[in-house]
Amino acid sequence: MYTKSMFNYQLPYKICDPIHGFIRFDEIERKVIDTGFFQRLRYIRQMGVSYLVYPGANHTRFEHSLGVMDLATRIYETIMAKHNLVFSQMVPIHLEEKAYWCRILRLAALCHDMGHLPFSHTAEPDLFPTGGHERMTFKIIQSEALRTIWRMIPSQGRSVEEDILKLCVSEKELKEFDPKIVLGSWESVLSQVITEDNFGADRMDYLIRDAQNTGVGYGHFDYHQLIDTLRILPSLKETHLLTIGVAEGGVQSIESLWIARYLMSARVYQHPKARIFNYHMCRFMTHHYSKKGFPTALAGYVRETDATILAALYQAADEGDYDALTLLKEEKGFQEILVDSHTEAKVIENLEELKKYKEILFVDYDPDAKEVEHLRQFPVLSESGPVMLSSQVSPFLRDIPIGSKKLRLFAHPDKVEEIKAILSHHHIVIQMIHYPDRENDNDDNDGNGRSKNN
Repeated sequence: MYTKSMFNYQLPYKICDPIHGFIRFDEIERKVIDTGFFQRLRYIRQMGVSYLVYPGANHTRFEHSLGVMDLATRIYETIMAKHNLVFSQMVPIHLEEKAYWCRILRLAALCHDMGHLPFSHTAEPDLFPTGGHERMTFKIIQSEALRTIWRMIPSQGRSVEEDILKLCVSEKELKEFDPKIVLGSWESVLSQVITEDNFGADRMDYLIRDAQNTGVGYGHFDYHQLIDTLRILPSLKETHLLTIGVAEGGVQSIESLWIARYLMSARVYQHPKARIFNYHMCRFMTHHYSKKGFPTALAGYVRETDATILAALYQAADEGDYDALTLLKEEKGFQEILVDSHTEAKVIENLEELKKYKEILFVDYDPDAKEVEHLRQFPVLSESGPVMLSSQVSPFLRDIPIGSKKLRLFAHPDKVEEIKAILSHHHIVIQMIHYPDRENDNDDNDGNGRSKNN
């Protein structure tokens, strides 16, 4: 049976993590970690090809998944602490049931990223146009290798597999993958522990981990205080439902998370060089799998890692593949085009037509990446007692941008005049920007990790 003291001292196995210190786990969790599905995550970079811009960004989905399990456990212990249960309707009260759901939550956190492609999200829109990597995660959790482990877990008459599936993806994805699986109010709360945008262990871990490994200071926030102030509160959007909210003393911690999220998006995830390397790798992987055939069966899929793509990259470079040569820094990649507000409007107007020229022109724009205002709205337990909306408590959260990316154009460096003619045909006048070939914003770096003075 799980207790807080057991997590701190009695779990028999541990891994030393640079972010969270010792992450402890039990025999069942060790069996999951030792499966080929989980071990494969050692060879899937968390940030795709961002290591070509930030050399330290070589951390993987393996340590991230362990970190999410650790943070999810801390959140569970906080929201289930007797002195924090202000609203306890529909919350398990028996120790056996509390222990069961803690185990399920930890296993769901471990499994939530098992379905990722090589280089994580890099080619996901092209290779997994519907359902993303989460659909493959669903298949892995239902595999016989993992079902063998699920059968070892005392279930109190419940389906362990189904309960893990309920928590490892968002409620929207769950409905899409298997409409027969329905979340109850309590299960919805536990799903949020992993997936929620403001409080989810997944987002917390990747922001902290990405910031540390890229070497930037933007992604740090007081997640200890944030976790300590999380509470189970009534939803102010849907009556008779519970959700995760925060005590008023944790509002500033969420504000700092939003700052971290916004700046990491603007300065790291949407770095122009990172975006263009991402495009070249996406194109390469798409072409690679179109020739080789994409392994949809789990036995073949589990053998696809960053290493297999890198091996294919070197072979393709020997054959003169432009994307492969660019990713190996042997050719100059696409260059950014200056886009003002008038040009941006014209590009959006002609978006579908311009996509036809993807071999020489990359329009980096997602028309669906709009601000999602509901992310700003969550319950806050005020110090005086009533539950309020976050927008009533924090003017800051009402105003900060969510961080959706702006439109960018990138062009093949040898096709400038051809691209100008194509854009001119659509009454789009552009000016080329030739950025220095550099790793990040340091002009003393030549793009290959060397100082220009060497």
